[in-house]
Amino acid sequence: MLLLTIKTFLLKFPHPFTDISFFGLFLSTGSLEHLDRIYNKIESGHAQMYDYLEQQSAPRECAMAMHRFIRTHKISILPERALNLLCARNFGIPQRLVALDALNLLQHESSGMRWQFARAYLLMMQQLTLRGYLTPHEIRIVISPYLAVPAMFPGRSSLQNVASKSAALLEMFLNAHLLDDPQTLSAELAKETVKFRLRWRRMNPP
Repeated sequence: MLLLTIKTFLLKFPHPFTDISFFGLFLSTGSLEHLDRIYNKIESGHAQMYDYLEQQSAPRECAMAMHRFIRTHKISILPERALNLLCARNFGIPQRLVALDALNLLQHESSGMRWQFARAYLLMMQQLTLRGYLTPHEIRIVISPYLAVPAMFPGRSSLQNVASKSAALLEMFLNAHLLDDPQTLSAELAKETVKFRLRWRRMNPP
């Protein structure tokens, strides 16, 4: 049943989210009853789940239900080396460089359904991050990466380095579209690496 649910999610995403005009997505309010109903449909791999989600137009509850599903089943979204990179104490390293490196590891070390699910999840979080706040321009405090930490790091101490992890996840969400353009992803990673090395040399002259 878990396999069926993931396949349904992959087949139908991202259509329910591409036209989001619902702001306040990550506020703490919402219908717990509706959340439970959506979660049960995701859990059971309900045949009409996609149609139900389209009709209800409840991106907040859908995002919360999907995160609950991932945590409950301890689904590993990223490959081990990418998780280790994000969990490391990357002091002084730009978060965008860490994120691009993690996306590159995902590109090269995942395949099949695991790759498809990771791609779909990251693109979903990109849409929800860019469109899910109180007003169209209110992105002063971005909390979506903090909400994603327990789902992205199953079985690990989510509270360790949470600020660093969340900052890197935000960059991963914002750059998730590069997964569909490996050449550009590699070029951006190379460019950020060169910039970091030049800055490091300026700060640490021989």
